[in-house]
Amino acid sequence: MGALVVGLLLAGVAAPAAAAGRTFSGRVFSITTNQGLAAMRVEIVAVNADGSFGTVLLSATTADDPVDPGRFVLDLPAEKPAGRAAMRVVDPAGRYMPSYDNWGRTYPAPYELLGGGVWDALYSTYGPWQETSFAMLAAGRYVPVVPRRVVDTRVNGHGPMQRNEWYKFPMPALPGEPVAFVLNVTATRTQCAADYIAVGMNIVGYETGAESSIVNARAGADVANLTTIRVGTRYEDPADWVQLYNHACPTDVVVDLQGYYDSGSPSGAGYVPVTPERVLDSRTDGGPLDAGEARRVDLAELATDMPADAVAVAVNLTATRTTAATSYLSAYPTGFTAARSTSVLNARRGQDVANLAVVPLAEDGSIEIYNDAGRTDVVVDVQGWYTESGGVSFYPLDHRRLTTGDGLLGAGKERLVGAPGRGIEIPADAQALAVNLTSTAGTAPTSYVTAYPAGASRPFASNLNTRQGIDLANSAVVGLGPGGHVLYNDAGSVRLLEDVQGYFAPGPLD
Repeated sequence: MGALVVGLLLAGVAAPAAAAGRTFSGRVFSITTNQGLAAMRVEIVAVNADGSFGTVLLSATTADDPVDPGRFVLDLPAEKPAGRAAMRVVDPAGRYMPSYDNWGRTYPAPYELLGGGVWDALYSTYGPWQETSFAMLAAGRYVPVVPRRVVDTRVNGHGPMQRNEWYKFPMPALPGEPVAFVLNVTATRTQCAADYIAVGMNIVGYETGAESSIVNARAGADVANLTTIRVGTRYEDPADWVQLYNHACPTDVVVDLQGYYDSGSPSGAGYVPVTPERVLDSRTDGGPLDAGEARRVDLAELATDMPADAVAVAVNLTATRTTAATSYLSAYPTGFTAARSTSVLNARRGQDVANLAVVPLAEDGSIEIYNDAGRTDVVVDVQGWYTESGGVSFYPLDHRRLTTGDGLLGAGKERLVGAPGRGIEIPADAQALAVNLTSTAGTAPTSYVTAYPAGASRPFASNLNTRQGIDLANSAVVGLGPGGHVLYNDAGSVRLLEDVQGYFAPGPLD
């Protein structure tokens, strides 16, 4: 095979001898540069009954050829093996995410696991495949930006997203090699009682919908949530883009860019997770924010362990005791008043509304929170820090449900969330997860949910405010402890759904 290293990894599993001429070949390339990638390992791996991965059955390493890097040829057994298997590409050096196809999926598509999985395709009357590509996405470090609006379907000519519509839109040109975008997504003018917005990349849509969600929308309410979405493949479109999916009925969407993860330079910021800490509660300190008021929050003074070189902060913001029918909050580095035209949270009279925000810090370590209408109290809980030196990289995943939510979580009860299964591969050295939490079937008029690292004492902080009769969602960056992380419900009982968006772990850029 020349420069190719082709091996059969037995691991106690006997495989038939390869048949002359029966091969699988293709190319592995980078999503952000479209360049071929050498030294990537192409694997056929057994799939267990629960969807997790088992023994690696066959493998090949991509060629280090200066003319055409990333090529591979995999010799196949003479007879179709029994069992179910998937094909993936992994990076032994740990910079790139596993990939399962030319879209760079980080999990196999459901249809790829039917029957015998990849064996059925390779040994079909049309196979084996030839010249198949795999796209890979690298880990990145965070680059904060002053919030900017990138989409508003109310005014950009697109109009409301329709039922079962995918909406693909370009992102602004940004320095480096963006691999994921931190976006605040708001659903507004929703025309039905219940709808949801999901990532529209690498999902199954149509009538069955997506298995994960970002925003749970409803008529009469502006609902916002922060999310992290990986970049789309560039072989389809040379510009950076993302895509949203709307499930049930017409609804407008507003998207504000908060920052991005860059794989092209180590100069980005690494993430430092902490046990959540409450740094401000205006109900007991300073009083509510008036209409048009911006309040400075001195995190350098209020937070217990703010790193000296922190450039941004992940905070959970909660608006409570709001007097206006509707208002919105903005969060930005102190002094950058232009960011008041963007929003991180939509407040409503009579409701406690929470949202995660990743906010750049001013030079003095402070941020400002702006309230648009009426009066509202604000609660601020620090989730973690982004630092110039140290910290860890972000590995973006296609959104996928982490826990099924089977069974209600009772009042004052905790649930340990450990190994995710379902093909979600979180390495042992991961330090935090980016997740979306959704509450449904709540029995208490109001409650709150706290997510925190396993092994730590439960902090006086919250990540999600629940309400009876309404599905509510909020993102969180949850530190991991021994055995995973913990979800706590304060009152009544509630079913909690959790969608993983990526993880933070040491990477080559750290």
